[in-house]
Amino acid sequence: MKWLLYYELRKTRQARIVLFAVSAVLQAIYCISLLAKDRVAIPMSGSLLFIAAAGGTLYLGMDSLLTFHRDLRTDQGYMVFMTPYNCWQILGAKFLQNTISLMLTGAVYVGVIYLDVVMLMNTYQGIHDGWTLATSFLNDPDAYLNFLTEQGFKGLGFSIDFRDGTLIICAYVVYVCTWLSFISMAYLSDVISIFLVPSKPRISAFIAFGVFILLSYIVLWLQTLLPALSHYQTSLLMASALALGSAIVMYVVTAVLMEWKLSV
Repeated sequence: MKWLLYYELRKTRQARIVLFAVSAVLQAIYCISLLAKDRVAIPMSGSLLFIAAAGGTLYLGMDSLLTFHRDLRTDQGYMVFMTPYNCWQILGAKFLQNTISLMLTGAVYVGVIYLDVVMLMNTYQGIHDGWTLATSFLNDPDAYLNFLTEQGFKGLGFSIDFRDGTLIICAYVVYVCTWLSFISMAYLSDVISIFLVPSKPRISAFIAFGVFILLSYIVLWLQTLLPALSHYQTSLLMASALALGSAIVMYVVTAVLMEWKLSV
């Protein structure tokens, strides 16, 4: 199993190297902009860094999905199914690779964003009040909206402490679990499309996309059924548990289908 995981990590390492290289350049530009107090370059570089974080996650997921897609459809990729490992182990290695990549990427970007916001606040003290106002709704969304409706922004008396590590940890957990859930949906959609129309790639792609949209809708709909809690961290953890549970279910279904059709 460890060799399968090592193999998967090697196949996808180029995507991680490219992503971190681009992010390092953007971070350097952001730091230089802060030192120069360039009011144009700071928001531009910060926005580009945020886009890299969001787009980078999509990039890693797409790279993993394309690798899985090639493994199912090309002779070279299909050779992995001729190894002594079963489909549960092969798919498990792919899931572990995705989990490690997401955890590593998420940890890096959460740390970078936290550091960048702290540096920005230290450079421009007035931003601290704006940040406090912008994050106050996380403490109690209903009370926040009612207060703004009745009294406006004056006298806002509650806020989230940016130094509160629990909120950052919960956001990190929901980031990893949500993207792992989406990747598991894509894997299952790809396998189902192959079984339905194995010899027609274009039709297969449309079917895979349709199944993915359906699965995404079901999981998101289930998340809307979760109770709204005043403690925002608990709500995040509940959403994370649902996303992780759906990923596990889809892993089992995908592995069963692969073992049934692809085992040699």
